[in-house]
Amino acid sequence: MLEQMDFIIDGSWQKEIEVANDHHITFTVPDHVQLERELSEIQKRKKKWQMAFAKDVISVDDLKLRMHEENEREETIRAQLMSESSMVKTIPKLSKKDVMTFAKSIKESWPHLELDHKKVIMQTVFSRIVVDT
Repeated sequence: MLEQMDFIIDGSWQKEIEVANDHHITFTVPDHVQLERELSEIQKRKKKWQMAFAKDVISVDDLKLRMHEENEREETIRAQLMSESSMVKTIPKLSKKDVMTFAKSIKESWPHLELDHKKVIMQTVFSRIVVDT
């Protein structure tokens, strides 16, 4: 296995791993999924309030109050979505030298790592492993 690590250290990894020339990468925040779910729940509740009114379970004043509350929640969530979509986080990205140093340190410290740490490294570095028998 460690012999296979030499392909990373000798530089052939550059064909498959994109390393930034500038030392930053940007990505968007994935919390929008939860906010979209909340919007969906609000739409469902609105329909239920309308059905309750249609079946004379609640009064028109009650319906107006409930719809107003739901609309306020919806506006708040939509505003969060809009601000979040414009929000971008910037994180440092590794240089080629950093990647090389890290790869060498893994190879040197491999015998001393705990099994769980080895597993995490393997899962991070490789998307799949094929064993020929």
